[in-house]
Amino acid sequence: MALTKRGAIWWFSFQHNGKRYQGSTSKEDRAEAEIVQDEAKKSVGKGLRPYRRKEMQEPGVYCLLSRATGLVKVGCSGNMSFRIEQYVTANPEKLQLLAKIPAIDYLEAEKTFHEFLYPFIVRGEWYRITNAHVEAAIGYWITGHRIFGNPYKFAQRVEDIQDLDSLPEGTVGAEASS
Repeated sequence: MALTKRGAIWWFSFQHNGKRYQGSTSKEDRAEAEIVQDEAKKSVGKGLRPYRRKEMQEPGVYCLLSRATGLVKVGCSGNMSFRIEQYVTANPEKLQLLAKIPAIDYLEAEKTFHEFLYPFIVRGEWYRITNAHVEAAIGYWITGHRIFGNPYKFAQRVEDIQDLDSLPEGTVGAEASS
């Protein structure tokens, strides 16, 4: 596990189960590079491929509403805009972007969303939920689960969220391009 500087950019190098992983963090700041390196290690530990520069342009969790079925897809990506565009292009139905939540540790953020929304799962990453559920899940994740306790008990109690007005503008309710 090492960070080395090549020119102005930090590069990571580590081993997992006897296999070496190396790559550019594309960061000039060491603290930012350490975050990227930690994300790469977590990805490899979960059986996923490590961080790649083009995948981490816009990391986070997104929620897409299928207007035809009324179901909401909760997914994550290192490049949300690119992934959303893939869904919009591949899906014959009109999709609405309900939320785009930036998160460096997007895998952990998505896991938290899935945990919170579990009572409403239909199949895979598709849920029968409303905007209020999405807002509640965002609050659950942002607050580090402090205001909710058991997510299943409070999944429908949006009024328990105190700070939804402090979310970044445009986080909830934007339209996906088609």
